[in-house]
Amino acid sequence: MLEVLFMEDHKNIDTLLQGHLDQVEATVKEFQQGASINRIYHALYRYGLRRKGQRSWEELEEELQKISFPKQLDLISRFRYLSAKIKIAALRKDHHEFLKWAEKGYDIFTKKEEYRHK
Repeated sequence: MLEVLFMEDHKNIDTLLQGHLDQVEATVKEFQQGASINRIYHALYRYGLRRKGQRSWEELEEELQKISFPKQLDLISRFRYLSAKIKIAALRKDHHEFLKWAEKGYDIFTKKEEYRHK
């Protein structure tokens, strides 16, 4: 009987631990996504400064394409994502894409009461 109780308790602990592990994995994924966005953003805004080992903006664009818009990340990460998209659109001279991301940025800021212009 003791062994049955131990095994049952072991299952409950595994369930609880799995929940914690899932939360940790989600947090790590968000952190990595934010870090990637920040790295791409800064590389794009340093682009053209003749830095050794500088990657092309096309490479940075490919990397950013793999990241979907970060709805769950903090405002700064979302702003940097939008700014990177806008910078790439400007480098591509794609006015439609430029306007699309600028409008998305406007929508984000107007939804926040504290950022509205009064």
